[in-house]
Order: sequence, then structure tokens, then C-alpha cells
Amino acid sequence: MMNVRFEIEYKILITPNQATKLLRLGIFTYKTHQINDYFDSDDYYFSRQKSVLRIRTRNQRHIFTQKTETDAGLVETEFDIDSHNMNDVKIKELMQTHQRPFTWITSGQSETTRYIYDDQFGQWCLDFNTFDFICDIELEYELFEGVNDKKEHFLDQLKKWDIPHFPCQSKFKRMLDYHELHQDDTMISKP
Repeated sequence: MMNVRFEIEYKILITPNQATKLLRLGIFTYKTHQINDYFDSDDYYFSRQKSVLRIRTRNQRHIFTQKTETDAGLVETEFDIDSHNMNDVKIKELMQTHQRPFTWITSGQSETTRYIYDDQFGQWCLDFNTFDFICDIELEYELFEGVNDKKEHFLDQLKKWDIPHFPCQSKFKRMLDYHELHQDDTMISKP
């Protein structure tokens, strides 16, 4: 079953000490451990369209997601697939709307251990992320479907938790930035 929805989320990076304080509150519960594999076409068609393709694997379940940036936020198309394969029949069917064939490349991978807490407007996700050579901790607030603008609520809650608001990019964009940084480090350290 395909799920298409408009997604509104706010996210920041936090320190290990801030994450520890949040976990000590006792309101966040362990949700899952997941692996996110990101893909694009060999000519970077989807990146140019401000779209991210991902296969998320958790508990031996594979979920395909396409997130596309719009002026109003993200449009997310998501559905289960049978295996970790970009040539899955359901993905091929979705890609027919582009009226051209694609050769897939892997853009990268992230691994996330997620803790969640639901309030009246959305779900807080405390994500411990690992990218090839770098780790970070993200606090994300994803609004429930039908809830439109709760940025003030998000900011107020951060103040209550004594966490400063420094917005961050998506996991996908951070993964690309971290990968670029690592390549620069490798080049610098070569004799």
C-alpha cells in the first residue's frame, strides 16, 4: 500500500550530554534500529529534482521512500517492498511516471538507533546516527498528519529542556557533507 503525505518536521543536532538528559526524563522509549540506504540515478536526476530516494531496513522489513522538497515542505511517498532492491516491481511502477529508464547508484548509508516520544501535536525522535566515519545525535519533531505549524511549540519545548535551537540539515544532506569532509581529510593526510 502506497502512502503519500505532506511532511512537516523540525530538527536540530544535540550533544551527547543533552541526549542523556532527555533519556533520563523517562519519556523517550526505544523504537527501533534502522539502516538507511540512499540512491540516485547515475546522472543525478533525483538530486537535481530536489528528491531523495531511500530504502530503510528495520526488523527485516524494507521500506522505500521518496522525499521531494517543495516550497511548503516535504512530500513523502512511502511503501513496503519485498527486498532491498531498487529494481523492485513497486519502485519500477512508481518510476514509470518519469518516462525514462534509470541506472541506480548508491549515494551512501546511515544507521540510526531511534527513541520516540509523542505529544499532542507530533512525534519527537531522538536519533543516534552513524555515517561512514562520523556520528551525530539529532532531535527531530515530526508533526502528525493534519497538524500544520507548530514551530513555536517546538521552540518552547526546547527551552523547557534547556536545548538551544540550531537547525540542521536532513540526514541525507549531512551524510553527503560528512562524506565530502572525509574525502578532504583523506586527501590532506596523503604524503
